[in-house]
Formats: sequence, C-alpha cells, structure tokens
Amino acid sequence: MHISIGYEGRLEDPSRLDELLTFVREFSTKAGWGLREVLTPVSGIAMRRMKKEGMHGSELWLREQPPAPSTPLTIGTPFDDTMRGLFLHTPDTIPVPIIFDNSGAFRLWSKLTTDMLTGPVRRDVQYYLEFAPFAVTTGAVESHVRILQLLLRLKRKFIPELKIDDPTEFFKDCNFDRLAEAHMIIAAVAFSKNPEAEKFLLEITGVSKGEQSKAASTVH
Repeated sequence: MHISIGYEGRLEDPSRLDELLTFVREFSTKAGWGLREVLTPVSGIAMRRMKKEGMHGSELWLREQPPAPSTPLTIGTPFDDTMRGLFLHTPDTIPVPIIFDNSGAFRLWSKLTTDMLTGPVRRDVQYYLEFAPFAVTTGAVESHVRILQLLLRLKRKFIPELKIDDPTEFFKDCNFDRLAEAHMIIAAVAFSKNPEAEKFLLEITGVSKGEQSKAASTVH
C-alpha cells in the first residue's frame, strides 16, 4: 500500500519537448532536487497489464511479487521508440520519471525477462511492460506537494490535457494537515513489514500497528 501520483498526457506541441525539459531542470534546481538525464532507445514487444476482467489479451501473464497473483497482459505490440527525459531525485521518494516517447507522450517501458512471464514465451524477442509514469511519495509530504506543483505547471504551459491522479486530492482544498495525516497512516502500514516498525510507529504516532492499519483502510 502506497501513495502515488499518476500522470498521463501528450505535449500539445511535441516540438517543445526541449523547452519543457529545460523548464523541469530549472524547477528541479530551485527545489534542490538531483537529476538524471534519460535517452534510451527501446525496441521489441510492448504489453500492458490488463485492467478489466474479460478483456481479450495474450496468453502471457506477469509474475508479480508474492503474495500478489500473476497479472494477465494485453496482446503484444511490436514497437521501436525512444525514452527521453529526466529522472528527478526528490527527497524521500523513488526517482520521479518525467519521460516521453517519440510522439511527446508520457511513457515508460520496462524490460521483462523470460522468468518474469508465464505462458508461451518467445525467446527471439525482447518483451517490455509499457505504462504511464507515476511518483511514489509515501511519507514524503513536502515532495508530494512540490511534484504536484511541477505537474500543474507542465499542464498550464505544455500539456493542457494532462491527467493527474492524486489519491489525496490535495489541491481541492490545500489541506496540509489532512495530507500529512494520510501520508502518516499509509507510511505506517508500508513500514509495518520492518521488524522495528512497532517501535517506530509508537514513537511517531503514539498508536500501535493494528490501530494504524485499521485507520489506513479508511483513507482513499
């Protein structure tokens, strides 16, 4: 269980990608974030996780990390593209991808090895999992807000149709206390797999793991 910000869209004018990346670099520098440039050719068979039961997909399944069950994948599509953009090293989060395909759309591809798949796997092609970027911000309240600020500025300047999925709905009321509480609860559940979690949770919240888990089930 994590808090993550999803985002999906395409530049209104793909020729402005260089301008957009310059804007992101300047924003990141002011925020004190680290950067990593990405320019990676990708080619092979692209598939996505199937979202709806009953959809017609391939016979391949993705092995998820236990105890999650395997996930069916869509029919593979041959592609030849490039991932171009930046990974932003924001405090207390995994690197945030601001990465686009050749059409100017937010897009990521992750290589799939044959041992990650079940079904009739071809050995002569490279499989990829295709997905829209997202930022995992569990427990990082300040980074959560700053990432949303960046995305909203990209929406205004470059990607008018950008869809931002923020489960905390922070910008509906800009309630920092409610945002911090949501992060505290979800982070508590995420950290509960750590042997020292009980002590840690008691120190920062004053309540037990069981009480935190019960509260977390009410956060959407």
